[in-house]
Amino acid sequence: MDNVFALFDKVAEVATYKDTPVLKEIASGLDAVENNTFRYNAYCFLADKYADMGRFSLSASYREKAILVAKDMKTLPKDLLEVFTLYLKDSNYYVDNDCKEIYEIVLKLLPKDKVNAAYNHRMKIRRNFKNDPVESTKEYLEVIDLVEEKIEKNQTHHGFGECFEIWNLKEKYLLEEGIIWRSPAFLNPRIRFD
Repeated sequence: MDNVFALFDKVAEVATYKDTPVLKEIASGLDAVENNTFRYNAYCFLADKYADMGRFSLSASYREKAILVAKDMKTLPKDLLEVFTLYLKDSNYYVDNDCKEIYEIVLKLLPKDKVNAAYNHRMKIRRNFKNDPVESTKEYLEVIDLVEEKIEKNQTHHGFGECFEIWNLKEKYLLEEGIIWRSPAFLNPRIRFD
């Protein structure tokens, strides 16, 4: 477990594709760790870092693991409601998901009024902005680090409007990998981007 602690310091404050190997190394073997507090915090750390990278299917899966570990802890983590709220957000990033199974678990752990308020709020605002569900596929996740590295090396415009160049490059490089990806601008034609 001491080796895992050293790995945490190797991850950038705001993770990028460059941190993926270390994140994978942290995740490997966590399921076998017996210390629930450590596992909970490690899963939350991984979830936050993958969310930094825009990999919300992965962040949702690690938040779910954290919640499942929390139900077996003697003392509930103080941030469990926040982790649940972020789980709802991440789980609804690509598709509508009522998250009923995890909702039922959290409902037994925390005050019902707070859980219901968080759940109802998130369900009202879920997916008002569309993102391409291909981003949650195994094929996409296997190549996205390579694609992000190519984008970083070939991006020429920085500042106002750079998102369009990034999305064009991302679309091009994903297509080279056999993946059809649609940008937020394509999926949300009524929204104006900078």
